[in-house]
Amino acid sequence: MRPQRHVLDNGIQFITDSMQTVESVALYVLFKVGSRYEANSKDGISHLLEHMMFKGTKKRSAKEIAEAFEEIGGRVNAYTDRECTVYHVKILKEYLGTAAEILSDMISNSTFDPEELEREKQVVLQEISQVKDNPSSFVWDRFEDQVLAGQQAGKAVIGTVESVSTTTREDVVGYINRNYIVPNTIIGISGNIQEGKAREMMNGYFGGLKNSGKSDDIEEAKYVGGEILLERDIEQTHVVLGFKGISYHDEEYYVLQVASIIAGYGMSSRLFQEVREKRGLAYSISAQGVSYSDFGYFSICASSKHETVNELIKVTIGELHKMCLDVSEEEVQKAKVLVRTSLLMAQESTNSRAGKLVSDYAIFGRFISTSEILEKISKVDVNSVKAMMARLMKNGSPTLSAIGHLKDFHGLDTISKML
Repeated sequence: MRPQRHVLDNGIQFITDSMQTVESVALYVLFKVGSRYEANSKDGISHLLEHMMFKGTKKRSAKEIAEAFEEIGGRVNAYTDRECTVYHVKILKEYLGTAAEILSDMISNSTFDPEELEREKQVVLQEISQVKDNPSSFVWDRFEDQVLAGQQAGKAVIGTVESVSTTTREDVVGYINRNYIVPNTIIGISGNIQEGKAREMMNGYFGGLKNSGKSDDIEEAKYVGGEILLERDIEQTHVVLGFKGISYHDEEYYVLQVASIIAGYGMSSRLFQEVREKRGLAYSISAQGVSYSDFGYFSICASSKHETVNELIKVTIGELHKMCLDVSEEEVQKAKVLVRTSLLMAQESTNSRAGKLVSDYAIFGRFISTSEILEKISKVDVNSVKAMMARLMKNGSPTLSAIGHLKDFHGLDTISKML
């Protein structure tokens, strides 16, 4: 059954996806605001606000919120990205009303108690420290910052020690008042529901959400590239090498996904076979194409002993060059099967389906059907994959991020010559 779009009385987009053969329901509430929207606020405030939503309302304490979800067996969580913040819960069908009431209470009535805020700021600061202590995570943060150097879109979602430490309750309240408004809100439900009853519930629980105000603006993202090298006394050197990619809206989006799988997804991928299986240069190596509304990147991530990391980079670049010239039909078909399998298996999960509902409407303003995606995947062929790899390799300056012993490390100038 194709999902149905409704509009609540206050203007919120509400998307329903009926699955009468399951016992569960997944409820997702997406706000089209994330770390890219923080230019006039403190970095990391979107993420900190997400945390604070669970820390008490006018009628429930933080503990009572947790207990309320657990009493109905609810699996509740949230996440913050560059372009959105999402709150979601999965429950048995009979508890949808209760879950919606709790979630709406959090979103509409959180008190942002100053003492709770100070405690949660310490939690986020611990999270920041954890990232810095993990070189494989930290090298990613630095890479994404360098991809969009000097721009809000490239800054870490989690924020910095300084920005989080100095965020006040007034900052949080001002940010939510500007950005958690009806035009930015999309609600999606997937599972065993009665559409009319579900709409009535959402009208009752989310009807009071603010319908006025202007959300924070974002600047168009522009790929910069360059290098960021951090000397650190650790056992391995961690590297991310990347290139300017494409947005969600690019017609070649699924070509990039197929190319990424061939290059570095799974144990049979080219990079895994050549770098790990044949040469033993790394425990793991992966490639991925990441896309947002107006930018994207293609990246390869690996770590190796300091004395072999330059060889790892040389071999990696060699494999990328080969993909510009030679890709087999068998590789393309296998990658397409993996994409198709992932897509169809996700249809069996209420969480995946509800998450896709709100994401589709946030990005494209409409639902993207499985058949439409499969048709686009079916058109990917050997020539389009080779052309995509050539496009990536020629698409401006690469981006390099590395952490470890870098005395003899090949920097960006050397790597650019290899490319």
